[in-house]
Amino acid sequence: RPGMEGATAPADDGGDLEPHGAGADAPGTADEGQRAFVVGGLPKWFAPKELEKVLADHGVAGIDKAMQAGPGMGRVRMKTPEDAQAALAVLEGKEVVFRKRTIRFSAAAGRQKRKADDVDGGGAPAAAPDVTDVVTPLHALPYPEQLQRKRNQVRRVLLDLTKRLKGTGLSAPWLSREALRETKGACCPLEEVLPSPQLDGYRNKCEFTAGLDGEGRPSLGFRVGRYRHGSTQVADPAPCRNVSPGMKAVAAAFSAAMRVSPLAPYSMDTRAGFWRQLLVRENRAGELLVSVQVSMDGTPKEQADREVEAALRAATAAANVVSAHVQVFSGVSVAPADHPHELVFGAAAILESVDSLKFRISPNAFFQVNTPAAERLGHLLARCLEQEAGDGAVLLDVCCGAGMWGLCLASRAGRVVGIELSADAVQDARHNAEANGVANAVFRCGPAERLMDGAVREVVGQRVVAIVDPPRAGLHAAVVKALRACAGLDRLIYVSCNPKSWLLDAERLCRPESKNYTGEPFVPVRAYPVDLFPHTEHCELVVVFARGAAAAAAAPVGAGGAGHAGAGAAAPGADGTLGDAAGAG
Repeated sequence: RPGMEGATAPADDGGDLEPHGAGADAPGTADEGQRAFVVGGLPKWFAPKELEKVLADHGVAGIDKAMQAGPGMGRVRMKTPEDAQAALAVLEGKEVVFRKRTIRFSAAAGRQKRKADDVDGGGAPAAAPDVTDVVTPLHALPYPEQLQRKRNQVRRVLLDLTKRLKGTGLSAPWLSREALRETKGACCPLEEVLPSPQLDGYRNKCEFTAGLDGEGRPSLGFRVGRYRHGSTQVADPAPCRNVSPGMKAVAAAFSAAMRVSPLAPYSMDTRAGFWRQLLVRENRAGELLVSVQVSMDGTPKEQADREVEAALRAATAAANVVSAHVQVFSGVSVAPADHPHELVFGAAAILESVDSLKFRISPNAFFQVNTPAAERLGHLLARCLEQEAGDGAVLLDVCCGAGMWGLCLASRAGRVVGIELSADAVQDARHNAEANGVANAVFRCGPAERLMDGAVREVVGQRVVAIVDPPRAGLHAAVVKALRACAGLDRLIYVSCNPKSWLLDAERLCRPESKNYTGEPFVPVRAYPVDLFPHTEHCELVVVFARGAAAAAAAPVGAGGAGHAGAGAAAPGADGTLGDAAGAG
């Protein structure tokens, strides 16, 4: 799901070398204090120990530690700056085989990319980009133009699915020349983007990074610049339109507290420091939950407790903080999703209202980041399901988070079965069901790929509809296979925050039946872009899939003028509300 931890550039594609850390002069060199370099062009995911072994086998000595810096990117930290300089010299021009992939190392390639990225016309290193351009890159674009831009992006994804499915040899009426003429090549009709009711200060969750600002002062905000080039600068979130005044006040108060603290911000380069990040969540009543993440390595507990308490009290004085936590994490990457938070003072969680229901939001729980837009998205899902689940069907809510979709739609289903990886989120979902008097919902905790087969066996012989709302990585292949194999499932609604992962999952849902993918293929019925992230490139995508009788009931494209939007597929009105069902029959 789209985060707010700052932004860096995409990883390079080539097998180039670049130095990494403060004070790097140019690719291929290592000055005093510069003892790390980045390797590009690697397999998307790899074990750091693999990279260490390959480099050692090719004459690189003095490796301290290798780690993954991003998809296809490795960061290698050497024991000394001299070791780093020697490693760059050893690797220059070499061809290395890594998992059957041949990589030719070239500092010159890194230098050319870096020159284009980081040097201005005067030959000096470019300044860090403006935080508003990093966090909200579309902030200067009028909102109607933002919506059109996002709709065009979604349309390209729908066109891509058509091409992919034609490549599988799938032959279906909805892929006929006549059908595709009606949709202009897209796999299904595409609605206008459902706009966000709130354009500014809409985020109910932010994760602010602790680091140094442009003047070298301890600060809390969003990382700007490019970490692979040694930039760990963080910028004040005050100019960002999508951050609320309360969250900005908390960030400012925390920055002030860090500047008088004897404990330093955590450094990704040295792996030392105390303050790491601050999680802030806010409900529509203006109440805030905060949790500060710290690294305890070498810090006496009494001192740590004292500094954390002082910073949290400062945040409470600046805004309406009702729940304050601390999370201790000393790993080198990000904390696992269920890493515990310890309550310091206040309530254990905050409450949020969505329509007539109230939801408990704990530090680790997943909840859509734009509550007003998510409420509007829930209305869309209800219209899509109202003629499907109202006959007592089972609603499978896959990747259910704190249970928002399943609980909001429980009155339209005979039973709701939610599946979620996060134990904290499942605990919240069960609490939310009980607190709202929803008796027909159960929530299972564990990886969806392990629970889906059991869930499918549980609903054998019953009509099933499903909502899947996975994280940015999309669905595990085993989940897609289980959904396809569920005989009673004839309507599926996919809520996606990442069109790329949706594309792969959609291809698997719709591809011809095979040994790996049993069960009748699904048909994409209608696509609804929903803007949960104004001023950014991100856009939520809701796609209704159907098969069997549900797909057959849809009016064929070219034979009724409504496309193949099946019954219950609702079209949003111009004001963002939902009008009559479009293409019903």
